[in-house]
Amino acid sequence: MSIKDKFHDQSTIKITVLKIDGKKLTKSNIEQFNEYQIFDDNYNLRYDKIFGYVKMPIRVNGKFYSYWMIGEKNGKIAKCSFDNYLRRSNLDLETEVSTNRKYDIARLLANVKHYIKADYLDEDGEFYEKNVPAGILYREIIKDEILTTFESNLIKLKDFINELKEHQIII
Repeated sequence: MSIKDKFHDQSTIKITVLKIDGKKLTKSNIEQFNEYQIFDDNYNLRYDKIFGYVKMPIRVNGKFYSYWMIGEKNGKIAKCSFDNYLRRSNLDLETEVSTNRKYDIARLLANVKHYIKADYLDEDGEFYEKNVPAGILYREIIKDEILTTFESNLIKLKDFINELKEHQIII
């Protein structure tokens, strides 16, 4: 297929708009919603219903937008930023440990130092990726008895993110 074939004069696109009491959801509404984490420690969803996500214009850490999941929890509309979940979902256990992933591992497994092999903890029992020698894969630093749980949580996260990406809400 050539590039020319990609251009069209018209198309049918489904746009999802979330309404509250008949009024379109706005950035001001979203800012007032209570915030709850998406998952519990075992990566089970904490929300009763997921409506989708919105892309909010902001400027934090050089970014110009942030992603927020909108859902229902205990009969009330709620939100959760999933920027860090997006980043974590890109973690590949077959890649080398890098200095910018500690937060990812810490969020995939609560209390990360209990899941990392002792060889990769410092004298205080803390884990810092900068102390991991070059060439070591993520898979190699996680205790063998925890690796299956870690992989399962990562799969749950990736599946959730892939589905959520299909449900953008326009504000």
